[in-house]
Amino acid sequence: MRLFLSINIDDNIKSEITKAKKVLEENILLSGINAKGKLKWEDESKYHITLFFIGEMSEMKLPELIKGLEQVRPFHEPSPMNFRITGFNAFPNFRYPRVLILDTADESGRIKILSDRINEFMKTYGYNSDKPFRPHITLARVRRDIKLNLTHLNIKDINIPEITFKTDKFTLMESRLGSSGAVHLPVRDFFI
Repeated sequence: MRLFLSINIDDNIKSEITKAKKVLEENILLSGINAKGKLKWEDESKYHITLFFIGEMSEMKLPELIKGLEQVRPFHEPSPMNFRITGFNAFPNFRYPRVLILDTADESGRIKILSDRINEFMKTYGYNSDKPFRPHITLARVRRDIKLNLTHLNIKDINIPEITFKTDKFTLMESRLGSSGAVHLPVRDFFI
């Protein structure tokens, strides 16, 4: 099984994110940048914040993983994390972007605490995160072997409506790869 842990987003917020994505698409088109066929835009159904990418894991280990994740409760008192979309960005940068994203912030800092606890827990399974945690929602990926420079577009300055959402859980997800791309399926929710 190909697994990851995520903060999932309600459908009504996903539609707001799609509106923001269309603003970005429009700005790229109007800028004169030839991005046709260079970007693969994410489907609305896949919007989420990745907490930890596990990758391949034997289905036999799944019950043990679930039992352990049930114990990842970093907060003494349950209360939702409040997220706010802070704007567009790119990984690793705008000169050579591989991924276009929406940055997100949890002003309470609870998402960072949760991420740290999950990282500690996943080390017991021999999984280490290879990147520092930066909460974001992926909007598009630049196709392999394509160079696209977006520095003169000033993506960070594109205004989008305020988007906020909250959640009190994270989800173990399965990613099934198919000929038309990955399909993300929830396996189990964990309340924090």
